[in-house]
Amino acid sequence: GLDAPLPDAEIDSAFGMLSGGQIAKESIGIIFEEIMSGRARTAKECAAGSASIGDDELEARLLELVRENADAIRLQRGRAMGMLMGKAMSGLRGRASGEKISAILQRLVASASEPSK
Repeated sequence: GLDAPLPDAEIDSAFGMLSGGQIAKESIGIIFEEIMSGRARTAKECAAGSASIGDDELEARLLELVRENADAIRLQRGRAMGMLMGKAMSGLRGRASGEKISAILQRLVASASEPSK
């Protein structure tokens, strides 16, 4: 249902923001869809709502996610990663790379899974 054209200038703008570290690569598809659907006119307009999140804020959000799901992590251990990634990506898609989210979650889950002394 995306029949509107995607102007070359907006493609260039989106990839310029990506190479400049202003957006995560997951944002590209979201930005193009927003423009082609008519919900946004420019890539910069879309990026304002999905600007990259800082490492400290990302870590804090993921730590909160791990705390909220502590019981599932204790029961499922490493198998909880799929569920956690799904929840994290639903709220952070386009604001941080999936690779970064996964790496931080793995570290947080590993430390949450360690037995208490």
